[in-house]
Amino acid sequence: MRRGVAILAAILLGVSELASAAAEEKTVLTLYINQEDVPSFMRDWVIRSSDAIAAGLPEYAVKTVWTTSEELKSSLDKGEVSLFIASSGFFRRLGFSGVRDLAGSMQDKDGDPNRSLGTVFIVRSSRTDLTDIPSLKGKKVLLQNGSGFFGTEAVLGEFGSEVSEKSFRSPEQQLARYVHIEKSGESVPSLLDHLAKGDADAVALPACQIERTAAAEDLDTSWLRTLSPKGSVELNCALTSGLYPGIVISGTPNLSANDAQAVTRALLSAPASDHLKWGLVTNYSAVDAVIRKFELSFDHRGEGIRSILLQYKNWIIGIAVLIVLLILHSVTVSWLVRKRTRYLQAALADQKRLQAESLKASRQIEYWEKIGTMGQMSSLFAHEMGQPLNAISFYVFGLKRLVSKPGAEIAPAMKKQILELLGSINEEFSRAYGIVEKVCEYVKSKRKEGTRQDLVSIVRQAVSSFEKTSVSGRRHEIRIEAPQSPIWVTAKAMELELVVVNLLRNSLQAQTDPEKKVEVTITVRENGNRAELCVEDNGPVLSDESMRRLSETVLQSEKPEGLGLGLSIVRMLVEEHNGTVRFERADPTGLRVVISLPEENA
Repeated sequence: MRRGVAILAAILLGVSELASAAAEEKTVLTLYINQEDVPSFMRDWVIRSSDAIAAGLPEYAVKTVWTTSEELKSSLDKGEVSLFIASSGFFRRLGFSGVRDLAGSMQDKDGDPNRSLGTVFIVRSSRTDLTDIPSLKGKKVLLQNGSGFFGTEAVLGEFGSEVSEKSFRSPEQQLARYVHIEKSGESVPSLLDHLAKGDADAVALPACQIERTAAAEDLDTSWLRTLSPKGSVELNCALTSGLYPGIVISGTPNLSANDAQAVTRALLSAPASDHLKWGLVTNYSAVDAVIRKFELSFDHRGEGIRSILLQYKNWIIGIAVLIVLLILHSVTVSWLVRKRTRYLQAALADQKRLQAESLKASRQIEYWEKIGTMGQMSSLFAHEMGQPLNAISFYVFGLKRLVSKPGAEIAPAMKKQILELLGSINEEFSRAYGIVEKVCEYVKSKRKEGTRQDLVSIVRQAVSSFEKTSVSGRRHEIRIEAPQSPIWVTAKAMELELVVVNLLRNSLQAQTDPEKKVEVTITVRENGNRAELCVEDNGPVLSDESMRRLSETVLQSEKPEGLGLGLSIVRMLVEEHNGTVRFERADPTGLRVVISLPEENA
């Protein structure tokens, strides 16, 4: 028999050790309980609820930890919490932190988890001066530790507009400005004893706690009175405040969705005890209203700003008005300054415009006076040069007769050279006489119609004449880029030669560096039904002011000795041929003059 008992004991010991080993292998799930939020009459029920959670999550070893609000908030911030029990106020103050409620407390009969707990203010019946919540201003109120939201936030909510004008960081600080709050760890009978002795003016307790304590300990409450009592269908208890959701069990993002569902199922299926059970809270609007009104959220980012705005409202308004007035003054002054500046700028612009127009008119008068003088000088020049040129012509003719006379004692080779020289002199005479005749035509305003001319031949003749007569001494190279076939235009050949010669002379005179070789490129081409003559040099870079002057009707020479007539003559002759002149900057330096003439069809 003893041997059988020993064997059975060994078996039981082995089973126990195996069970312990299995328990040790389970993952620990810690249930944090905020002891400041759980009224004393709910504590046994909360402990039994932790047992129900352990039964619903057999794969976990559920560990219960009682903590304070501050410690729980710190653990939540560190991400150490998966499951916790606290008041609905604590849960909602967390804001958008990812925490979700799983179940809320309620009365077992006809209970509503949205309206399951409130606050009652107890005073002595003899205190006729205490008639409502505002009458407690400046009085001493005792709060039992563990009343949590229903001892501070809910009490604060009952003061309403009495404290809504001020905002501080904690409910206790806000209440302290209107009532003297003192928290105590004593039991309900001890708190009532302080009230009877006059050590306090009122006691604030979670609703139903005094009824449950009176029933359990046979307390005499006939000498007590509920301050501003309210009726409640949900609670068969004395009540001063509104009703709110009670304590809430919540899960953080650390708790998986399956585990959260298992916790909710376990609590909803747990039997009621101590007249309490779990339900699903669907409406936190009453709690949220208190949190918003008194800025009780744990997120203090907007709290301090609103506090400052409320406390220093008058100063802020005054400063804002002053800033607005300063801004208006600044805007007005700036507008007046801009207006006066625009007037002055417009007047200055008008003055500059009138000065520019006056200078332009003066230049035009000076130019036309110069043209008139040149016309008179040209008339005198043409008249005086006619006779010498005729004499030269007669001398050349006589020399030719003399040399060609039979019997003249001149070697044949020498005779040939003399005749060639006389021929060249005669050609230059004809050219000079032609110029004199043109001058006479301009002076007498007699114009002859142009004839059909080859522009390429005119250009080549002009370059040949320029090379023969140029005495500048500057190193230069003139390139002609033209087609082999003729380009026909209606023109006076001598006038177009004069245009080319003037442009070539201008290119040589424009080069300021005496050591630099002057390079001029003359291009003759067809462009649609127009013939184009382009003269481009490698002179200095032209400024914007120089380019602007070239576009003026009256051209002003930039050379000290210049009369400003060269390019003016070019423009005048081209326009008389129904052509156009435009000036462009050459690349990389110099000037490009493009003359466009109407082409005559062959």
